[in-house]
Amino acid sequence: VLIMASSEPSGAVRKKRTDDAKSIRARALSERKNQAMQRAASSNSGRQACRGPRCKTRLKADAGLLENACKVLVAPVRRKAVRLASLETLLPLQIRVCSWNLHGSRVDARDDVLSWLAPQGRLADMYVIGVQELLELSAKTFMSHTKEGARRLRGLEARLSWELEQLNERFDIVCTVSMVGLALIIFARQGLSQCITEIDIDRVKTGLEGNYGNKGCVCARMIIGTFSACFMNVHLASGQNAVEERNRDLQQVLVEAFQARSSRGNLRNPKHGFRRESRHHPVHHQFCVVFGDFNSRLDLPQEEALPPGPLQDLLPRDQLVLGLMANEASFMEGSVEFAPTYKYVPGTRGRDPSRHPAWCDRTLYKTEAGIVAQQLEYTSFPRLCFTSDHQPIAAHFVVNADAQFPSCLFDGIQEDPEALQPITVNSDTDSEVQAACSDGAILKQKFYGKIAEPFD
Repeated sequence: VLIMASSEPSGAVRKKRTDDAKSIRARALSERKNQAMQRAASSNSGRQACRGPRCKTRLKADAGLLENACKVLVAPVRRKAVRLASLETLLPLQIRVCSWNLHGSRVDARDDVLSWLAPQGRLADMYVIGVQELLELSAKTFMSHTKEGARRLRGLEARLSWELEQLNERFDIVCTVSMVGLALIIFARQGLSQCITEIDIDRVKTGLEGNYGNKGCVCARMIIGTFSACFMNVHLASGQNAVEERNRDLQQVLVEAFQARSSRGNLRNPKHGFRRESRHHPVHHQFCVVFGDFNSRLDLPQEEALPPGPLQDLLPRDQLVLGLMANEASFMEGSVEFAPTYKYVPGTRGRDPSRHPAWCDRTLYKTEAGIVAQQLEYTSFPRLCFTSDHQPIAAHFVVNADAQFPSCLFDGIQEDPEALQPITVNSDTDSEVQAACSDGAILKQKFYGKIAEPFD
């Protein structure tokens, strides 16, 4: 079901929304009145201020903000309304970041995708899913990728949504953004999705000196309750000796994402829902994850034979581990205890001898003051072997408030509320933006089942 920003809700939904708004508004008015009475008791002038027009105006303004929180199907909850929610009900959050280079293929029906998303039925509150090579990266793809890419993206969304439905938990698609073979799809548990606001998306092309989207990044940033988060799905330059090029690619996506100008000073025009207002920077978010196909290879010439011993003994020669990819220096990576994720013969678990094994697929992350992240899982899934010559990976995080900096949760990246203007999106394909609202561009926002209950 595709809910557009302009769709008309049913009578039952309107009645429930009105009842919820009245209930939330009544609680807010009661809380503010109690606060005003406390101020009056501690100040001689407090009684007059509480009864004066300024107090009444403030109470009405808060009621209006909270009323907007019930309009879940029309627009995301505004950040000021979310701030009134209890932090204890939102944190800790479990966020699962999944990555898979699909080798230009559709996900094979024989691959157990649910074991990748929720091993042993373990659920997350949010799923950040990034794929690379959704389409075959060929010259023909660059010329006519739009329609086929839209079909592939719809198919991938449908498969992932169906898999998550097997968990007996309702999830909303928060946003979807794609570029040629790259795609980023973010799901959130119903209820939590109401607390995700100020969504912004972008893409950065790095292929052929920034002219083609066969390599680069698709990314999304948002406010989750009261802290800022950014997720970046990257596909960097391939090749054994392309370390410098991968460094440039990574530097470019970190510098240009969400910016109005490129690293070369060229204007990056807003389009397809990408606002590019230079209001955000990826590394300045309180929780930032860069993941995908880094194409990190072994520092070992292809013509040189592999040394004897287990493949895990080759990890010290990995270019990321060696620090040769310098631009990830500010990020952390969990312990890599899984086998190389590339290159395999599709349909088997056997290695393709035409390439040295490599840990191409990785997940890096960083946190800022106010947030701590614990990585519970960081592994690959060799049983999903029928689709691609890459094995998928996943990193499972528990994100919580830092007890040393509790007030920082309310700081994040400050926004200018007057800058949050409604946007109009023009798109040629249904894989592009399908909804626009005053809190930013949301790609293909979908809701499954009944209207989500208020998150408390």
